[in-house]
Amino acid sequence: MGRTDSQAGLFDKQITPEEVKVKMVLHCAGARVRGKNGDGSFRLSFGKKRVDLLPEELVSVSLVFDFLFVVVDGDVRVDPHITRNHFREIRAGFIRLHGPDDGLTNLKYRDFADLQIAHAFSNGDPEDMDRFISLLYRKEDGSLAEKAVKRIPAKVKVAILWFYLGSTQKLQELFPRVFAGGGEEGGNPADGQMRIIDALAKNDVTKKEAVRNSDLYEALYTMEVAAEQYEEMKSKK
Repeated sequence: MGRTDSQAGLFDKQITPEEVKVKMVLHCAGARVRGKNGDGSFRLSFGKKRVDLLPEELVSVSLVFDFLFVVVDGDVRVDPHITRNHFREIRAGFIRLHGPDDGLTNLKYRDFADLQIAHAFSNGDPEDMDRFISLLYRKEDGSLAEKAVKRIPAKVKVAILWFYLGSTQKLQELFPRVFAGGGEEGGNPADGQMRIIDALAKNDVTKKEAVRNSDLYEALYTMEVAAEQYEEMKSKK
């Protein structure tokens, strides 16, 4: 049904998973790197305290974040399990942006379809990240605010991306038949979403808008049941 994974490059910075984990440790501990010592260790500051740690010691501590990554065909990818949105509301300059509920539970199917398409066409640059987040975070009247999204701090954008990936992964677990196969490689995701809408509307043009405006979970449940019934019919032949 579309790509749901993401490289650990975090869109705007091509850094390794090991670097990401070390940076996360330093951030969570409130530590700052003050310099490098002659023996190869790093001088870290925790408020008024100073600590020297060797690179291998930093890497050892950073292993606590291994759960955020998965290896697929030798490629390390971000694999978060975050379904809680810690940024329901964000102030970007003078504009207040409103994000989705935990697990994307308040989205309409059309919103999810747009996100799937934007994610599939992203090539890793900051503009793609901003365009994607502008679909998730909108003004109170529902209108887009891509210029305001550009003011959101990069670390918050990464947290938003991981929340989306974690929520989508949860959807895959809840509706495995809907996401089976992950979509055709190289196919046009926009065409794929149109076929899904056609199937749900049973090729009735008058019902397509109702499908687009249906609750995301309701639409996915309908697809899951239909797929299960199809499997049962095939097994009886």
